Amino acid sequence: MTTNKAAFLAVSGLLFLAPTLNAQRAATAQKASAQQTASKAPASNQIKLEHFKNWKPRNIGPAGMSGRVTSIDAVWTNPDIIYLATASGGVWKTENAGGNWTPLFDE
Repeated sequence: MTTNKAAFLAVSGLLFLAPTLNAQRAATAQKASAQQTASKAPASNQIKLEHFKNWKPRNIGPAGMSGRVTSIDAVWTNPDIIYLATASGGVWKTENAGGNWTPLFDE
């Protein structure tokens, strides 16, 4: 009788732990896959302009907001170069797709 009880407890324990171990293995594999993908992809390819192609500009109305963007333009031959004009902050330029911005008229 004790052999049956021990076998029952062993099988029950395995059935209880199997989903947990399987989930842990899947999470580890997914994390390793994500790390490999991240290491293979260059930083400039992580954000693509086509993700924003369906965005439509909208009017915010008569608002005295600081930092309001009035115009934006990118260089077609090099989309990492973007110019941005603001209502009260001047004209800004980035050469690394928005990573860093420098003012063009900082005088």
